[in-house]
Amino acid sequence: MLTVSGYLLACVVTRCKYLSSYLHEGAIYFSDPDCYTRLYRVKRLLAEGCWFQAWHPFENYPVGLQTHTTAPLDWLLGGLTLLCRPFTDHALDWAGLLIGPVLAAVTGLILLKLARDFRPRWAKWPLLLTYLFSPLLIWSTSVARPDHQNLIVSLLILGLALEFSRWEQPRRQLWAGVVWGLALWTSCLEPLLFLAVVLAVNLLWRRRESWRFVLTIVLIVSGSLLLEGFRWDAYQRLTDPLTVNWLGTIGELRSLLNLELGGGQDRWAYVVQVGVDLVFRYGLAVYLLPLILALTWRRRWWREPTLMLLLLAAALAFALYLAQQRWGYCFAAAGMFALFASLPERLQLRYKIILLSLHFFPLLCLHVEELEQLAAPTSPPPLAAAREAGMLIKRSGVSGGILAPWWLSPALLYYSDQPIVASSAHEAIDGIADSARFYTTRDFRAAYAILDRRQVAWVVVYRPEWLYRNSVQILTGQPVAAIPFPDQDRSRVVLRRLFAGLAVPRPFTIAYASPQLLLYRYEPAAPDEK
Repeated sequence: MLTVSGYLLACVVTRCKYLSSYLHEGAIYFSDPDCYTRLYRVKRLLAEGCWFQAWHPFENYPVGLQTHTTAPLDWLLGGLTLLCRPFTDHALDWAGLLIGPVLAAVTGLILLKLARDFRPRWAKWPLLLTYLFSPLLIWSTSVARPDHQNLIVSLLILGLALEFSRWEQPRRQLWAGVVWGLALWTSCLEPLLFLAVVLAVNLLWRRRESWRFVLTIVLIVSGSLLLEGFRWDAYQRLTDPLTVNWLGTIGELRSLLNLELGGGQDRWAYVVQVGVDLVFRYGLAVYLLPLILALTWRRRWWREPTLMLLLLAAALAFALYLAQQRWGYCFAAAGMFALFASLPERLQLRYKIILLSLHFFPLLCLHVEELEQLAAPTSPPPLAAAREAGMLIKRSGVSGGILAPWWLSPALLYYSDQPIVASSAHEAIDGIADSARFYTTRDFRAAYAILDRRQVAWVVVYRPEWLYRNSVQILTGQPVAAIPFPDQDRSRVVLRRLFAGLAVPRPFTIAYASPQLLLYRYEPAAPDEK
């Protein structure tokens, strides 16, 4: 019992490593724009009883959008909010802060039980410690990150762990089906690919698959489709040129192989840097796993279905990680199992010590380095000004759309309860494009047309050079480094004039100002006054 309690406490403590970055002067902030949109969904769930929200009228305002976001995480956050209400007036903020560590602890508790069936047996605790200290797995369930990746990574880990025992213990076929079914309900992207690997390996190597397992998945997925509908429209615009341009501005969606080289860095130096980063992020799993398989070929590991399943899952995740960095969480989960499952049951103690030292030393070095950085005095979070602006909008009682940079818009939505034009969802690409056109135009009449068509009452301007280049990249697809800021004629750019307060037209009235962000109240004027 003491071991279980200590392990669960360690799961929570490691996931709270970044806590100081999201607490400032008694306020709670969140890591990503999507987190604020998720919490606004939960706010509507608790206030209006919106159990299923396939349509978001508050994004891409006033048109709205069909979202790919699903309900399971909303319900978890709503339940945690209700548990927090007796202790705080900001229960939803605290639920968003704690959902990651809570999921990590629950996953750790179940993994602690499932690890008894792990092979080789001596690798049980190295596996559990890797889950505890893996930087990517820590970040996937970190504090202040109420994102669907919390739930997806947790369910993926449990789904892979159950492959060690569900064939020997038939009752676990049902639980494995529940895990994969909930994962598919949460997202039909990552879980679908890894479930395909599970089914393919079992059908090709084992020559069978459990009907209980498959039936449970089918029932849960069918139920989710009946309750929430099939969101095909939410995925149709992923190939739109504007969507492709916008996705290219997001760091975790970029390819690891095609990042821009800056500061005179040559390609070989970049390759070396990426290789070193892989060691510190994943331990030596990337490099040791092929070596271990080569040295143990006499074991005929390719005849072991569970090991082949894990190896193929890890290889798939790594290939996808090279294409898009967001898949790093999945590789950390699959690679953790594949590395230790590939080791022989009988291994001399000295080799165990060498192997585990090589694996854990880089992970611990990265944690020490990050803790030193986190111990330094912190400045106000970047979204502190957006929080103040959003609360001012809420206090004003003035209703209407908010036009702001897409990465700031979800926070303004959450704090103001007013709809937003741009958003961090790809389905809002029309609103994102309109906001980009507003921030790059030199014609106030064109700006007025956008604001009037979008029924905007509030306009946010942010660091003009960065915002201008980001907006041009969205509209044209040019790399940021190739986009010049119009220094010679900058007074004619609407964004620059609003940020500097240079001859601002009458429809705009400044309502809030900070060094990096200004909030304007926009009141449409008569055509002859514009």
